[in-house]
Amino acid sequence: MSETVAWIEAVDEAASAWAGPKMARLGELKRIGVCVPDAFVVPVALFHRFFGASDLRSRIEAALASVSLADETSIAACARSIHQWVMEAPIDAADQLAVEHAYQALAVRSGESTPRVAVRSSATKEDSATASFAGQYTTVLGVSGAEAVVAALKECWASFFASHALDYRLRHEVDHWSSPMAVGVVVLVDAQAAGVAFSAHPVSGKRDRCVVEGSFGWGEAVVQGLVTPDHVELDHANGRVLDYMIGDKRVLSTFDPVVGRVVEVDMPMERRTQRVLSDAAIAGIFEALMRIESHYGVPVDIEWVVDGRVAEGRSAITIVQTRPITTLAAVPVPAASWDPSSYARKYGLTGIR
Repeated sequence: MSETVAWIEAVDEAASAWAGPKMARLGELKRIGVCVPDAFVVPVALFHRFFGASDLRSRIEAALASVSLADETSIAACARSIHQWVMEAPIDAADQLAVEHAYQALAVRSGESTPRVAVRSSATKEDSATASFAGQYTTVLGVSGAEAVVAALKECWASFFASHALDYRLRHEVDHWSSPMAVGVVVLVDAQAAGVAFSAHPVSGKRDRCVVEGSFGWGEAVVQGLVTPDHVELDHANGRVLDYMIGDKRVLSTFDPVVGRVVEVDMPMERRTQRVLSDAAIAGIFEALMRIESHYGVPVDIEWVVDGRVAEGRSAITIVQTRPITTLAAVPVPAASWDPSSYARKYGLTGIR
């Protein structure tokens, strides 16, 4: 297990136990040549040290012991208290320094003095093949500055005890400490457009179709279901566009320099019904999607970004997340049937009796 901050190139699928599946897969994609953002991982060892320091864990456990599944008010009140305790608690000085130094190194690597980053939870059961905790924890977008990154790190840790996460664990009788959280600090790509893609149809389950959905700006509006995105269906065999439906995109995820975060605003009227994706962008998304599906051997979904500031020799399509699609029905096995032409070819046309 890694005890210190780790760079994305040092992370692969085998690192899930200390980097979480979300960041482990991002490192794995980099290893196989998919274009991903630069990033580093704050491993679960720092999570354990933070909650183990002073009396924080014991206070949390005492609060959890008094929570009743039947009382949503008590769950919400407990979550609020824990959030406050987490945000007020100090991080180990050496661990905080390691995070700050990693962010400063990320600035050097990115060529920006204070690069904007996404600070993303990567709990060890989040986005797993069973998807038991997928999407339950916090991502903070558009963070810049070492101090702000540390605060966002604590926001992710605090979300481990958000009311919906507590409710889930209580209902499913899951130990609260059984899936410790790593956190990824990922350079925020300058998003001209962003969205999701599926290597099998997520509704019908058809494996012969891929689906791409996207909107202008960052992908939060798409992922959170706040916008009706453009919807593209592709032939799984060759990426040919079978259907392109332009959505009425009323919400835009954009960076607000005043609050220093990615926020949701009204989409400019002239862009609401504009086509989001060029043929070249669709082809790039399809290529990445097929490479990732081939690597994992199962249908996958991805989150993609069309980079608005593409460096020479770099792909315009950046992949920021991938996971297996867990909701598909099993591929049906065709029932045996009588085929007289096959019988004739096998027996009647060969002279075999």
